[in-house]
Parts: sequence; structure tokens; C-alpha cells
Amino acid sequence: MIDSDIANLGQQLAKLSLNLNNDLKTFKTGRANINILDHIKVSVYETALPLNQVASINVVDSHLIQVTPYDANNLAEIATAIRNDNNLNLNPVDDGHNIRLNIPPLTEERRKELSKVIHQKGEDYLIKVRQLRHDFLNKLSIAKNDKSLSEDEIKSMTKKIEDLINQQKNIIENSVAEKEKEIMTI
Repeated sequence: MIDSDIANLGQQLAKLSLNLNNDLKTFKTGRANINILDHIKVSVYETALPLNQVASINVVDSHLIQVTPYDANNLAEIATAIRNDNNLNLNPVDDGHNIRLNIPPLTEERRKELSKVIHQKGEDYLIKVRQLRHDFLNKLSIAKNDKSLSEDEIKSMTKKIEDLINQQKNIIENSVAEKEKEIMTI
């Protein structure tokens, strides 16, 4: 039972790491990156679809993204969806066939602000990791009280848990530090 729980814990930690990396991709770094548009939903065909399902997205140069709709009738809806996203603060330019997004360089103040937000996001994920650790250690405590596991098994499991948790903490801290470095680089 507990071995499968450790495997489950490992899967949950891997999922947290993937979620953090996906969250970090959405931050603008002052350079064109199509990942900043991943969370955009466009209201077309009476439903909200992800932007990448209604248009092709290309990086033209380091400060320009081009969005080309598959259906030209959706051009205005796509531009509106991008314009209404408060996190992006981008002004799409519609030329009748494509939408161009000029990614302005970040100011020093904005870089510091984004760095703080990224750091807080990392802290939020570390809290989730600590909560998973706490929940699992509670399971071990219950197993110890039920005498369903020996002291040696409890110690072994605790060591495995601590190793998994420490690995995950390092992954999170490295991901956050790498993104902060990317943001602060001009």
C-alpha cells in the first residue's frame, strides 16, 4: 500500500513541476515567445477555443509575433481576446489578414515587479509540496499507530519521502531562479 502511495506522491510532484513550468512560460520577458498566448481563449463558433486552435502563431523576430487565423472571419475576435487579456497588456495590430503583436522591451521597474511575482509563484508551489509531504507523513503516522508497518519500514519510507521532496524543492527553486534570470536579462 505505502509503496504505491510513494509512487503516487512522485507522480503528484512531477505534475506540480509541469504545472509550474507551464505557469512560468506565460510570463513576458521582453522577447517574442508564443507561449505567452497559451492561455488565450477566443469566442468563435459559439464556444471558447484556445488561440492555437483557431490560428497559427509565429515569431517573426525577437519583438514581433504574428497570428494568422485559419478563418479570416475570426480576425476581430482573436484581436479582441488578446487585447482584453490584462496580463499581457498587448495592443494587437490587425492588417486585414494577420494580427501583429509588438512585444515592447521591459522596463527595469517591470522586470523587478515580474521577478517578485515569479518568486511568489515559486513559493506557492513550495507550499503545495510541503502540504503533500505533510499528508504523506500523516499516513505514515497512522500506519505506525495501527502497527501495520514496522519502525524500520517507517524510517525507510520517511527517507524516500524526504528525498523526493528535496528533489522537487530543488527543481522548483531552479526553475524559478532560471526564469528570474531570464526576466532580469536585458
